[in-house]
Amino acid sequence: MKRLETFVVIVTCCPTLLWSQLRTPSEAVASAMNNPNDLNAVGQVIAEFNRTADTGAWLALKTLYGKSSARLVRQNLALILLQHGDEDKPYLEALIEYAREAVDTTAPLPIEYDEQGVAISGRLAEGFQRWCEAKNVELQECSAMVYAYPVDVLMLARARNRKAIPLLRRALGVENHAVVEMAVRGLASLDDTDSIPLIARQLTRFRPKLAESVAAATAEFDDPRVAPLLDRFVADGKLRQEIDQAIRKRHNRSDR
Repeated sequence: MKRLETFVVIVTCCPTLLWSQLRTPSEAVASAMNNPNDLNAVGQVIAEFNRTADTGAWLALKTLYGKSSARLVRQNLALILLQHGDEDKPYLEALIEYAREAVDTTAPLPIEYDEQGVAISGRLAEGFQRWCEAKNVELQECSAMVYAYPVDVLMLARARNRKAIPLLRRALGVENHAVVEMAVRGLASLDDTDSIPLIARQLTRFRPKLAESVAAATAEFDDPRVAPLLDRFVADGKLRQEIDQAIRKRHNRSDR
């Protein structure tokens, strides 16, 4: 799932990589209005609003949400509007609907994994190919759709709205480990500690490396029940060291 991991890093950590080369505010808005499905064009208006909190940029974002039909563009717009206090139902409902598709899908994983959960390079899973054929969807389009499912769940998680908890909990039971990982992160950000036993039960069904990836996300909870999960499922010493360091930093910040 390397392609997915790279994309998630860009979306969550480094939006300026997507939305570089800012124009003047009026140029950015005009470009986005002419290209409402262009993530880079719309992203420049988002970046402008984040930088200035300009009312004109805010109104443009609301207009662009209505004009755009592109999934990731609408998700980013819904998220920024929600995060800045616009509680209009359509924004959260849109994020929930996109994530629900990711949770309810019957799509197999596109990539085959060995017994340890390491991706087998260059091998597309035969079951996935058959699933795409049954859906009468071209393989490239089908792959893009399934690779986007974890991002759909991530975008809902980033809204940090407790109405998302039931769907995020349900996402813990899907086959796609990356979807499960994003659900864990979302539940942690909502401090839904009641979901920790649910997560613990789900970890046992994944192959070791995949379980490790999901378990690592539980470190975002502030709860002592997470430590045994990390001890059991995170075998990579370097990864565990990084997790422990991140936990210490978080605790140090909260103690100040």
